[in-house]
Amino acid sequence: MTTHPSASRARVPKAPVSIELDHDRNRDRNRDRVCRRVDDRSVSEIVIQWRVSRRSLTQLQLKGNSPIVTLTLTLKPDSDHRASPIWTLIDPSSKDQLVIEQAHLDEPICISHDPPHTHLQSTNFRAIITESDLGTCTLVYVRTSIFNQLQIPGGRYEPQSATIRA
Repeated sequence: MTTHPSASRARVPKAPVSIELDHDRNRDRNRDRVCRRVDDRSVSEIVIQWRVSRRSLTQLQLKGNSPIVTLTLTLKPDSDHRASPIWTLIDPSSKDQLVIEQAHLDEPICISHDPPHTHLQSTNFRAIITESDLGTCTLVYVRTSIFNQLQIPGGRYEPQSATIRA
């Protein structure tokens, strides 16, 4: 009887992993990044929303009583195709809003458009939104540290929607 090679107990050396921890250097590198628009379409606003359990918001006091609240990222690009993120919590039942103001969350996000994709990028945020010919948007990829920075436990939060307004 023979055994499968994966059953072998021999240790296979693994390549070393490099992890970039110098956030200041990354922030400077992102600040110097050139944001480009490939087409002439202007974007007035980009909005991405997540549903979050109110119980997970131990650090933030939002009025209202809805068990699920909406975390919203709003971007209004300037002429250099950069936008300072505006993070807001919204209680859907009372419509009460809380703007989250923390220094580490205000790093500008670079916005590039290469039809049909819109790329959003900063040190703590990356996203790709695809637009269809019918004007609907699909959030293809998003990675953010907002949940960790707001001390919201868990690991993954499903985005609720993405919108690009001209």
